[in-house]
Amino acid sequence: MGGAVALVVAYRRQKDLEQGRFVERFGAAAAQLGDPDVAVRIAGVYAMAGVADDGRDFLRRQQCIDVLCGYLRLPYKPEQGGSHVTELVTTTTRQARPPITSIEEEAHERLRQNDREVRRTIVRVIVGHLRGFPVSWSRHSFDFTDVYFEDAKFFGARFNGDTKFDGATFSGKLTAFDRAKFSGFSISFKDATFSSEQTNFRGAKFSGPFIDFDGGTFLGDVDFSGAEFDRSRDDARQLGRRDAKKVFSKAHFNAQPWW
Repeated sequence: MGGAVALVVAYRRQKDLEQGRFVERFGAAAAQLGDPDVAVRIAGVYAMAGVADDGRDFLRRQQCIDVLCGYLRLPYKPEQGGSHVTELVTTTTRQARPPITSIEEEAHERLRQNDREVRRTIVRVIVGHLRGFPVSWSRHSFDFTDVYFEDAKFFGARFNGDTKFDGATFSGKLTAFDRAKFSGFSISFKDATFSSEQTNFRGAKFSGPFIDFDGGTFLGDVDFSGAEFDRSRDDARQLGRRDAKKVFSKAHFNAQPWW
């Protein structure tokens, strides 16, 4: 009896110790991500990924992933992505009553300097864990709602959890989802904008029960050749109707497309 009690106490102490270490490391990594210096923020990306990889707890790892995805969802000005500017000052002039003819007003907006490099690092780290890193994040959920991606390379990624690209914008010369596999319950590109010069989903496989491209805007060249959708005829309309025949014409469905 005494031995069993000792084991329970030791187990609880070990769990408390692990929780304390996680909180400490998680907090330190989060603080680095909020630092104004770009080098510190990049270090914070790898620190947060390290916290996620070292723990075996699924929910703790999801928490780390949520922080990285949350960083990508922060307001971002692509035209300032490579700038050293930390504050953007905008001056506007409005009319006033005489004897004053006009009033100038200044708006101050805080910026994260060289944020493009931090964001690209986050995407590379996430894709690496979805592609072949020793610790896989494929079973986890990813919320990329309204994220602005620049030359995103998701080729070969495995999304086995819920994945949201709702309202996301894909820009740059190339957006690549070649040979990516989506098998989560919900895979959504609703209202996403594909504005890259070339967007590839060649050989991608969509096998989840809910797939949504509705409201998507496809600009530039789009290639779904060899892509496979495990959808029924009735569910296919969830893929979106806008330019559907043109965009998905080279994709394969397990039933006849609705067009």
